Amino acid sequence: MQIQLAECYRFAINFNVLEIEVPSIQRQSGSIDCGLFAIAFAYELASGNEHTIQSKQFKQHRMRDHLIRCLENGEFKPFPAQINNKRKREDPNIFEIELFCNCLMPEVSDDMILCDLCDHWFHFGCVNVKGIEGNEQWLCPKCTPPAS
Repeated sequence: MQIQLAECYRFAINFNVLEIEVPSIQRQSGSIDCGLFAIAFAYELASGNEHTIQSKQFKQHRMRDHLIRCLENGEFKPFPAQINNKRKREDPNIFEIELFCNCLMPEVSDDMILCDLCDHWFHFGCVNVKGIEGNEQWLCPKCTPPAS
């Protein structure tokens, strides 16, 4: 999932770190309506309602029929809900994904190599490195002097 997030938010990266904020939101009762909630929250976010999403209380018993009507009519409308300002607001869960290389992607299963001059990490595949012997020094493309 880290790769997908880095790819989607490539232009929102700050100093090679992608910060992800996961707000505390309503969870479904039971185990079968997670898809309904995913669609309802996606609709809210796409509609620009990210500021009210933590206080939104969906009426779970009406969501499935609402979704069916939306699909039949070919138009999405807000899911049945009410604003619950009394709901205890929890701080969002924030995590960071460290990004490397010219590709600005996280460390993946690909081997990586450290530039001996600038101390930046690079994926072998991105800089066409197959391997390195013992104490051999390696310089990234930016640190490699131009050929004379």
